[in-house]
Amino acid sequence: MSSRIITALFNQEWDKTKELIHSASVLEIMATLDNGLSALHIAVKFNQLAITRALLIRGAKINACAQDLICHNMTPLHFAALLGHQHCAQLLHAWGADLSLKNSQGQTAHDLALLGGHHQLAQSLKPTVIDPRLLNILEISKVQRSNNPFIKDMISVKLLELENSTPESKQASLSMNQKSKQRSMRSSGSGVSHGNVIAFPVASSKFKS
Repeated sequence: MSSRIITALFNQEWDKTKELIHSASVLEIMATLDNGLSALHIAVKFNQLAITRALLIRGAKINACAQDLICHNMTPLHFAALLGHQHCAQLLHAWGADLSLKNSQGQTAHDLALLGGHHQLAQSLKPTVIDPRLLNILEISKVQRSNNPFIKDMISVKLLELENSTPESKQASLSMNQKSKQRSMRSSGSGVSHGNVIAFPVASSKFKS
């Protein structure tokens, strides 16, 4: 299903597009062509930063997948990376576009930026590899909403295990523990000492599901 917004974008009627976005329904914002191209995909391909931002504000699907001439599962960020549209790519990244998503050729936005010769952009789109053991810590931190010493000890042990996973970190961990012994108990805004381990309060930030 197409929309007036997509038609205006293809006609490069930028001012009209902005007006249409302002008064459009959610269905119009999210409408796609048969190949999955949405208004957000098209705005990014034309490197229209203001329109890209307006669509995101109105609820456009940031990780929507579309079919390109040679491959499927192309997100707006994939197009921005491949075409070297740095500002659009940075905007999508800041809005939470998934850097780990791959197209049907197995390429991430980082890979596509390299393919297009946009090396500086590629560096900013490199997916962060998170140690799976760290995910356990994050799961624990989701439920850590009180001064429960048992949960704090669990987090401390997980952190210590992670630090001791390499020879270099073992020495760093020993040094940290020696220093921790010399510290007195501080307020809840700092670390709370539990024997040889420091249990740090976890910030109550929001985690994506």
